[in-house]
Parts: sequence; structure tokens; C-alpha cells
Amino acid sequence: MALIRKKFYDDMTKTEAKLYEQYKQQMKMDHLKKIKKELKEIEKSIQSIQLDMIDKK
Repeated sequence: MALIRKKFYDDMTKTEAKLYEQYKQQMKMDHLKKIKKELKEIEKSIQSIQLDMIDKK
């Protein structure tokens, strides 16, 4: 009985570890998407500044 219980807890721990790894990976991906979006906004700002500088010349 104790061995069955131990195996069950070991399996649950492995499952929880997998789920936690998936969660961490998802959070990393979400963070990277956010950074990518911010970079695009910065790129647009730089382009508009460059256009403004060309217009002023």
C-alpha cells in the first residue's frame, strides 16, 4: 500500500513538474511577444523621427 502511494505521489510530482515547465515556457513566450511588440513600436518611432529629420533638411 505504501509503495502504491509513493508511486502515485512520485507520478504527481513529475506531472506537476511538467506542468510547471510548460507554464514557465508559456510565460517566457508571452514576455518575448511583449518585447517584440515594444521593439516594433520603437522601430516605428525611429522611422518617424528619421522622416521628420529628412523633411526638415
